[in-house]
Amino acid sequence: MPSPAEWHLNPNAHASVRLLRPLLQTMSYQLRMGLSHMFSTGQGIVMDRSYWSYYAILNILRDFGYVSQDINTREFHNDYCLPRDHMPSPAEWHLNPNAHASVRLLRPLLQTMSYQLRMGLSHMFSTGQGIVMDRSYWSYYAILNILRDFGYVSQDSYDFLLEYKVSIDYSLKMPRLIIFIDKDPHAIWEDIQKNGKDYQKGSKVYSLELLQAMDRMYKEEWLPRMSTYCHILQYNENEIKTLDDVVFDIEQLNFDDTNKFPDWRLTVDVELERFRAQLQDEHFWTRMFNVNRLLHLSEWWTEPNAQKTQLGLMKYDPRYYWTTNNWDIKPFFQRYQSWTRLPFY
Repeated sequence: MPSPAEWHLNPNAHASVRLLRPLLQTMSYQLRMGLSHMFSTGQGIVMDRSYWSYYAILNILRDFGYVSQDINTREFHNDYCLPRDHMPSPAEWHLNPNAHASVRLLRPLLQTMSYQLRMGLSHMFSTGQGIVMDRSYWSYYAILNILRDFGYVSQDSYDFLLEYKVSIDYSLKMPRLIIFIDKDPHAIWEDIQKNGKDYQKGSKVYSLELLQAMDRMYKEEWLPRMSTYCHILQYNENEIKTLDDVVFDIEQLNFDDTNKFPDWRLTVDVELERFRAQLQDEHFWTRMFNVNRLLHLSEWWTEPNAQKTQLGLMKYDPRYYWTTNNWDIKPFFQRYQSWTRLPFY
């Protein structure tokens, strides 16, 4: 992080970000403290520099090339991290799908999918309106298994991602209806080669064999398991019905079936309100993403057995006994045991 003197002598884009971010934090803190004083005492405040002028400063620095237009968190991280900790873009991963790159890509993908589901559930429990998602959060299990079977995810990484998924599954509801549109893997492969992006056409991940294996995984394992928790409507791509016909099919389903929807039986108003409040607790869900404080060690993201081996050695060393028996060193998901009600664990 450069000092103002160093930045003035070498104002490159990365140094600008390093300097401007804490500057913005400082200015917002000063404004907040000033407003707090004003509302507490009734006295007005005078500031020597407007917090809102930051926008003008940032635009001028961008126009003169001192701040890059397209720099993002991933690029900024990659410029400073070790090669082992490189965070790939989807295009880079398709061209070089090694196990480390897979974990770096799949972990934020899982976070994003769980965040979308949480926001959808929050909207539903607040307004009473149902939600429709274009991809099931619970299909992550099928994707992860196929990537492991084809060698794009190592067994260690698979174990880590599965444990990580269990930790953020806490209090997320299973769907009540899944609409599955069946399409022949050969047709999907032809569509990719004809209409896909350049990196998708040259992808080392997309292959006819993988698409066929994915098709079998969904039909032979994932759909039968999910059918024990919710209703399934399955259509062939060449026989897709009109919207009115799909709505008619949905209306024929029995959503009062006592053999399904085990986690939707909220019979007490207090329980319903507590769940709705929990969905909107950003701090709680951010902690869920962290899983375990020890996983801030970057090599343990991609080599989870390193953590298990280290903890195994520490367990029998009296110097570390108090550490290994402390709550914050145990896997986060074990404190919730949410896996007991989910279909895949």
